[in-house]
Amino acid sequence: MNEPATSQVRAFVAINLPQAIRASLATTIQELQAKLTGPEYAWVLPGSIHLTLKFLGHVDSGRIPTIAEALASAAKDVTPFNLRLEGAGTFPSGRRPNVIWAGLDGDLNSLFALRALVESALADIRLSRERLSFRPHLTLARLRKRLSDGGVQALHQALTLVPHNAVEPFTVDEVRLIRSELQPEGARYSALGTVKLTG
Repeated sequence: MNEPATSQVRAFVAINLPQAIRASLATTIQELQAKLTGPEYAWVLPGSIHLTLKFLGHVDSGRIPTIAEALASAAKDVTPFNLRLEGAGTFPSGRRPNVIWAGLDGDLNSLFALRALVESALADIRLSRERLSFRPHLTLARLRKRLSDGGVQALHQALTLVPHNAVEPFTVDEVRLIRSELQPEGARYSALGTVKLTG
């Protein structure tokens, strides 16, 4: 896939994860990999996992300061809040999984409120609103092809053993604007800006 002209940046808005959470997710992925072998699973590198609030796609690089200002406006009235890892599942359905995810629990009302403020602030600067409802999750793997019935059963049996719901909660106190550069070995991420939650 060819990248657009250099005046374009592929970007998204996300919550970064602390190292302890990434370590827990790394352990979870290793345990799932031991049970779910085969080329159909494309596992995500733990260092690449974020809690995505909004994918922006390709935007003009000259708009980055305006987007950062909009995010700052969205975050100024939001108080830091806590989330924790909780369970795992699949999208779009249990019978035809395309994505394996780790779940989240905790102060989900604050998370949804933050996401709504981000969505509204970016819509105010003429960035399109998401058509799909927000379903907070952390992607662990993608499926390259459809699983057999036995493969689906093995997947869901493995997911029932995911242990990371015992990990301590983590505090969400900032939002990042992140650049995604597609490379043959996978996407490479870099922060374009960080906005603190100061409410």
